[in-house]
Amino acid sequence: MVWGLRWTATTFSTATRQLSHARSGAVRPGWLLLIFAVPAIWPFVANGLPVADDGFVHLLRLALFGEQISQGVLYPRWIPELVFGYGYPLFYFYGPTMYYLGQGLVALGLTVGQALIGVYCLLILTAGYGMYWLANDLFGGNTGPSRWAGLVAAIAYIYAPYLLTNIYIRGSLGEVGAQVLIPWVFWTFRRLLNDNNPARFLLPAALSLGGLAATHAIVLLFVSVALPVYLLALWWSNRAEISSRNGKWVIAGGILAVGVSAFFWLPMLVERRYLAETGFIEAADSIARHTWTWSNFLDPSLVFAYSPKPPFRLGLIQLLLAIVGVLGLRRCSREWLFWTSLSLVSCLAISRWATPIWFSHDFLLAAQFPWRLLGITSPALAILIVGVLYLNRRLQQNALFPLLLIALIIVANRPQTRWVQTFDPRRVEIDQVTVAHFEAEIGAVGTTSTREYMPRWAVDLHAPAPLGASPAASVVTVHHASPYSLEATVVASQTTPLRWSNFYFPGWSVYLDGDKTLATYPSTPLGLLTVNVPAGSHEIRVVWQQTGWQQAGALLTGLTLGVLAAIFGLRPGRRRQALLPLFLLATGLFAFVKPPRPAPELLHPQQPVHFQGIWLAGYQAQQSGHHTLTIRPYWYVQQTPTNFAPRWLLRDSNQVIVSSANTLPYFGTRPASDWPPGTVVDDAYTLPLPADLPAGTYTLYLEQGDTPSLIGELSLAATPALGEAANNPADIVFGNELRLTGHGLAINGRFFSAASLPVVEPGDRLQYTLYWQALQPLGVNYHGSVNLTNAQWQPLAQKDQMLGSPFNYPRTWNPFLVYSDVYRLQVPVDAPGGLYWPRLAVYHFGEGRRLAVSDGAGNSYADGHTLPPLKVIGRQAIEPQEKTAFTFDALAHLLGYTLELPPEGLGAGDTFTLTLVYRSDAPGAADYSQFLHLYNETSGMAAQADKTPQDGNNPTSTWAAGEVIVDTTVLVVAPDANPGRYKLLVGFYDPQTGARLSATDGQGNLLPDSQVALVELEIR
Repeated sequence: MVWGLRWTATTFSTATRQLSHARSGAVRPGWLLLIFAVPAIWPFVANGLPVADDGFVHLLRLALFGEQISQGVLYPRWIPELVFGYGYPLFYFYGPTMYYLGQGLVALGLTVGQALIGVYCLLILTAGYGMYWLANDLFGGNTGPSRWAGLVAAIAYIYAPYLLTNIYIRGSLGEVGAQVLIPWVFWTFRRLLNDNNPARFLLPAALSLGGLAATHAIVLLFVSVALPVYLLALWWSNRAEISSRNGKWVIAGGILAVGVSAFFWLPMLVERRYLAETGFIEAADSIARHTWTWSNFLDPSLVFAYSPKPPFRLGLIQLLLAIVGVLGLRRCSREWLFWTSLSLVSCLAISRWATPIWFSHDFLLAAQFPWRLLGITSPALAILIVGVLYLNRRLQQNALFPLLLIALIIVANRPQTRWVQTFDPRRVEIDQVTVAHFEAEIGAVGTTSTREYMPRWAVDLHAPAPLGASPAASVVTVHHASPYSLEATVVASQTTPLRWSNFYFPGWSVYLDGDKTLATYPSTPLGLLTVNVPAGSHEIRVVWQQTGWQQAGALLTGLTLGVLAAIFGLRPGRRRQALLPLFLLATGLFAFVKPPRPAPELLHPQQPVHFQGIWLAGYQAQQSGHHTLTIRPYWYVQQTPTNFAPRWLLRDSNQVIVSSANTLPYFGTRPASDWPPGTVVDDAYTLPLPADLPAGTYTLYLEQGDTPSLIGELSLAATPALGEAANNPADIVFGNELRLTGHGLAINGRFFSAASLPVVEPGDRLQYTLYWQALQPLGVNYHGSVNLTNAQWQPLAQKDQMLGSPFNYPRTWNPFLVYSDVYRLQVPVDAPGGLYWPRLAVYHFGEGRRLAVSDGAGNSYADGHTLPPLKVIGRQAIEPQEKTAFTFDALAHLLGYTLELPPEGLGAGDTFTLTLVYRSDAPGAADYSQFLHLYNETSGMAAQADKTPQDGNNPTSTWAAGEVIVDTTVLVVAPDANPGRYKLLVGFYDPQTGARLSATDGQGNLLPDSQVALVELEIR
């Protein structure tokens, strides 16, 4: 909140100047939207890409989408890399619009992570301007509060908690895109109904509603109900003024939107029957858990507390402003009843009483979570909030009132995401290995948590293959293969089923000896693509093609775009509007007719490879990046193998092994026990390449058992020496599996390289970068922990995560390379001052077992490794009960003390507490010890405590000039202490020499025995 107030103050004068210009007509208030949107975007700038609930999912989808486009598949409905290479019809059923936008940014040179941030930033601004034009159109006018209606509504929508939750907490790219399109849809259709020249809004209306259909089907479901009701209400209230011609334009806009998006929705609806019921089952199980009750529908905080815990809620300020706005809208808008009703109905539909409605039809169950209705509630509330401007005439005449209202909205609802883990978007690298291990580790198979797009024939992904041999001995030789096609020669002694390791789904076609089509069908519990091959020698071609319904949808979209181009091309003054549908039509035609890249030719082993009932039917080997060799063998399975984990060897010209890998199939993620007999399996492995490997010819071997088989020769490019440099080199071994080669520290984004003690303050952001090398191929995705603790091992801040950067799973690490591992922590704002030590540990997440640690000198540590400490300068705002003015040499001033005595007085054996408050003058020349003595010259010592300040957590050598040190000590009176009056003495001494620091009073007089007498205490 403090940040929000500071930001508001720094921009207030600028906004006021803009306001004065806007009143004179020089600048429209819409330009201020760019300034006021900054806090909504700032977390991306300051912190990076959030680790949102679905954030990784959309990063993977964006990368996979781009990979298919690079292969020449310009609309990739089927993603062959998903579900461990079986394939998944992801973009059959999930709108592709936002991924095209992301790929446009990737084409400009951004990484996938940067592109995702760029998409979100563009969407935030686009949402604001859509709401700006809708509210301007709704309220009209260029004077008074109406002039600021658009800006207020835009800011209320940009800072709608549900929109920002979808961006920063959920990471729901498609739903955010749909929320952005909603105000554009309502605005353009409102113009079609009201404008004197509706033709100019036909194209944006068709494209915005059609784009919504191809972005997020669930939000489209809500809009398809709300929009017709809105238009009917608008027509009814203005029917005397609205021409029947306008109504025809509205109908035309709807029809054209349906046609524009037909390429997506037509095959999606028709071919939905090919999917399993998993999504509906999961939705039915979760509906009741995601509804509102009186206790969870509203966040009561003045500053909205963003939380990952559903159901997601309304903001207190958001709701209060909307309620107040309803009162103002009654005076100025005839549409207030619709927006108020839409808000109430959608909120009631999220409540628990509406649960039976959600269960009434599978169509509604597809929404999964009732709180998704907040997507349609948020724009309605944003419009209602504008009504605050119309509350009373005195406020309307105050030109600063809109700015104050905007400031309140921003401060109350800006994204509070400091607790959200983030990562550097520049470091995101995604390939097929990443995808496979993501599915294996996270369990989001197909990048969908509920597997709602799984083909209905894939009954059980983990079912073991049926035992036995192939029904007829066959020989399969694969000649060409790619993710979308395969050409092979098959020799069979009789008609026999032949399978491929792809899910059966409409779109796969198999041709025999040219153009003869073989009937395809699913087989085995995996629902694999299968055909019956007749006896003899045949050429088989497997190819992914468009279905009839996909072609029909594409044709309908093409015709619609052609109609739009003709409508505007034939209208004088509107011909430039024809360029956009013509461009979309040309792009669609190109995507429709352009074939994918030809399947590359496969290599064949120099000697037959046959073991455990499988044949090597061909392979591809390609150097991926600089340090990885990707091997894609195509096996023909005659009998399901057991314990199949082939060992790949790479030898140089002297037959010296330069690299080897021994893992499970498909990048080490799947057992071969699910390979049914009679299947052609598209498998994949990676072989790490050493750094500084010279270019040349190398020999690839496959070893199963003790006998290596010669596969063939490969020409490899030289690999560079690649290793990430560390600020502080190290040699610490964890469990004989990992070596910590170094570490670095950044404070508030700036790397700390000095040899001195790092000094930080409460609220500072710390980034520890650890550099790891795998000493052997890892069989576990280990997790790491950085725990900032004091001298008593009490934690101050902690961060646990899987080792490595996002998607760079330890099981995929190249043992020849060094990998960075970034841990971000924040010093708590109430952190006590003192020294804190980062303690590192590596552990097995499932077992909780920590790896033993040893250093280069042979020393072993049971529980981790400790990095050099850092110093926290505390902000303790403590006021001592008794103020003093004593000084200890050049070390510190004693500002005062607080004494807590037993109520009944101090007696032998009692305890009492003394809190001393110092202000440091400079770091001490040594780590001095502080002594506290309760002393009587006759009776001697009654209580004593000698220690370093703050029990060793804040040694005097680390004290900073001006630092306030609060030290609390509990003293125990000796059980045999004699009654009498005792002096409570304090001082410092060097524990190495015993020499005390001189002590002086407020007038600079040296105190005897270099000690301060604080007070006399009576022991009864």
